Amino acid sequence: MSRAAITILLLVVLLAGACIPQTIRFTDDRSATTRPAALDYGNYALVLSRAVRPEGVDYAAILADPSPLERFLSRVGTIGPHATPELFPRPPDRIAYDINVHNACVVYAVISQARGDKVPRILARDPATGFRFQLDGRLQSPADIGRAAVKESADDWRVAMALCDGRRSDPPLAPRPFIGDVLDYQLTKNIADGLTNPAVLRVDAGMQYLYLNRIIYDAQPRLIAAYQKRTGARDATILSVLLEIASRDEYPLLNSAVGYPVRPIPSDPTLNSAAPPLPGSPSVFSRLFGG
Repeated sequence: MSRAAITILLLVVLLAGACIPQTIRFTDDRSATTRPAALDYGNYALVLSRAVRPEGVDYAAILADPSPLERFLSRVGTIGPHATPELFPRPPDRIAYDINVHNACVVYAVISQARGDKVPRILARDPATGFRFQLDGRLQSPADIGRAAVKESADDWRVAMALCDGRRSDPPLAPRPFIGDVLDYQLTKNIADGLTNPAVLRVDAGMQYLYLNRIIYDAQPRLIAAYQKRTGARDATILSVLLEIASRDEYPLLNSAVGYPVRPIPSDPTLNSAAPPLPGSPSVFSRLFGG
């Protein structure tokens, strides 16, 4: 076999290996002897409080002490709507579980690809599809869990916007766990908070375009139709929907885009890691024109 043929064969093998999901299992000794009365999101909440920043995720903070994340993932290996349905009797409980577990698995899939104490800007494996975890008593990928959340919610766009796959153009990682008892409120607030994030909404005043996250962009027809049915308004736009949800601080930015054509935010495969924080908060002017 020629050297060129050997090189091609090696490349094929490497590519095939990269396409096969990597399996990650954790053990939880307590699960064999105790039957939980509820799922405690405390360890996952600790991870989020340490790592979620307005500008992204501080993966270095998680790498410095991954034990809370590992404890949470160990626990959900044997607990979930399939393995312990009595703990998740209502759809909001199951949806909250799926969102939290999806996001936690993605975060672990990201840090598992670190080199030393740093994570590459572009990952070799997709965090959502390149890994399988022992979850809810069976092997599943984060993407599997995410699809279950969307299906359980009857395709609620707010649920899709709560799922973070680790890329810069994905919806941002929520700073707190989702809880079934207050899920509807949390999902709506997550959208309102996300409107300040350039992965969710951007206004290009120079080219006069309104850029929206692909999930919102694709959901426009049904969001506008639901808004018009609910309010009786005519000729509503996606801005009408967003203004109903947004905080008052976002009104100037949204109103500046009245009449602008809507475009999806381009996909950005770079990691959603936190950059060094900038002093102060960006003004509406800087968000429109930069600087």
